[in-house]
Formats: sequence, C-alpha cells, structure tokens
Amino acid sequence: MKNGSTLRTTKSTLAFNILNADAALAVIKSATTADVEALVQLLKHENSEVRKTSAKELANIGPTVKEVIPALIQALEYEKYGVPSDAAKALAEIGPEAKDAVPILIQLLEHLDTGIRIDSIRALAEIGSEAKNAVPPLVQLLGDQDVHVRRSAIQALQQIDIERLEVVETLIYLLGHWDVGIREDAIRALGEIGANAVSSLIQLSEHDNINTRSRSIEALSKIGPEAKAAVPVLIQLSTNENSGVRIDAVKALAEIGPAAKEAAPVLRQLLEHLNSDIRQNASIALGKIEPES
Repeated sequence: MKNGSTLRTTKSTLAFNILNADAALAVIKSATTADVEALVQLLKHENSEVRKTSAKELANIGPTVKEVIPALIQALEYEKYGVPSDAAKALAEIGPEAKDAVPILIQLLEHLDTGIRIDSIRALAEIGSEAKNAVPPLVQLLGDQDVHVRRSAIQALQQIDIERLEVVETLIYLLGHWDVGIREDAIRALGEIGANAVSSLIQLSEHDNINTRSRSIEALSKIGPEAKAAVPVLIQLSTNENSGVRIDAVKALAEIGPAAKEAAPVLRQLLEHLNSDIRQNASIALGKIEPES
C-alpha cells in the first residue's frame, strides 16, 4: 500500500491522465489498490469531466480489484457534486456483481435530486435479479411526479422482476395514464411479460374496480394468443351485465384468435344482442377465431 504522499501524487497524476485515452487505458490494465483509492477520491473532484471519467475507469476496472465495489458503495453516500450519480453509473456498468450496493441504491430512490434517483434506478436495473428487494420501492416510483423517473422505474422492473402481481397491477393502472410515453412503456412491459402475466391479469380482470377490470382485459388483448389461459374468464365476462366489460372481453377474445375457439358459441349468441356495438364486435371476433367459417 502506498503512503499518503505517494497517494496524493497518484491522484494528481491520475487527474491529468484519465482525461487522456491512452493513459486511461494504461491505468485500467495495471490498476492497483492505490489507483482505485485515488480514482475514488477523484470522484469528488471539482472538475465534472474528471469525476465522470474516474467513474468510467472504476467501472472498467470492475471487480478485478476487490476494493472497487466497496469504494463505489461508499461514494454513493458522498453528497457533493452529484457524486452519487457518477458512482451509480459505474455500478450500473459493473452489473450483477455490484449486488452489495443494492441496499444503498434503494435508499437513494428517495433522494431529492431527480438525477440521482434516475441513476440509482438504472444501476438497480443493470444489477438485475440480484436487486429483487428493490421491486416494492420501484413500484412506488411508478407514481412519481417526474415522467423520467416513472419511465426509468418501468424499465428497471422489466429487468429485475416484472411478473409480480403488484407490478402487473400497477402497469395496468398506467395503461390509463395521461402521458402517451408512460402508456406505451406499460403496454410494452406487459407485452414482454407475455404469458407469464396472464395469471395475474386473470385475477385482476375480476377486480371490483371497473377501471382495473377494463385495463386488465385490455392488457390480455395486447398479449394476444399467449393469453389463451384467460379464455374461460373472458367468455364469462362477455356476458357481464356491464356492456363496456362485455365489449372489452369480446375484443380480447378476438385478439387471442383461433386459440379462443371455445368462445364461438357464446359469440354467436351475442350476434343477436340488442346492443349494436356488442353485435359488431362479436362478429369481428368470430371472424378472427374462425377465419375459414
């Protein structure tokens, strides 16, 4: 281990060298514990370029030097100059091996600085399944006032553990969000879950809240043929006393297509319904379920 004087020299040299690509590569290839300590100190440098490049260097060195991850975790708690953001970005680059940072990254989800919150979310996303403890607070962030925080949270949940009922329920709620970007992200997320979301959506399609019910059925429509397991419930809902629920259910059966062939008898009955919208949608659904009939 180098003494204090040598470490200061190392820091001074690194502060100059890390802004030079060739010198930076040399630092990565021959990194020592002292270099890591110096780079961590440079995360607190007043020059933003030095800070950002130091974070990148630490990410590139990664867990090959065992002190890197603990040092970055410690840097998450440094409040000046947006250091937590730079440290979080470095941890994101390291990925699953940075799992020890999860508890502090979860704490930073409540930080007043939006940028720090977003970078912490992205770090948790890159850590992936090792960050499952972050799912409940990430679900809460789906209701955050900042649109970028909400979208980052959706993307993080996609990478961590999106199949939980609480996540699916929140995504369904977001299908009715005023922001089109949020709606599209929620639809995309539900589509990526695919068949794995169906059991949760079946439960939610029978929810007491009419909006939750309608959006759950809409989500089943987006999943399409992979939502085959929902057909019995959708058949039942297609005779619901609420005409809106009926139409939503019939539309979902249409999107499931031939895999929903057991719904054909009920749909034929609906061709005689007094409500013209129900008749029309039943006809469309039959055309998709029995295209050769």
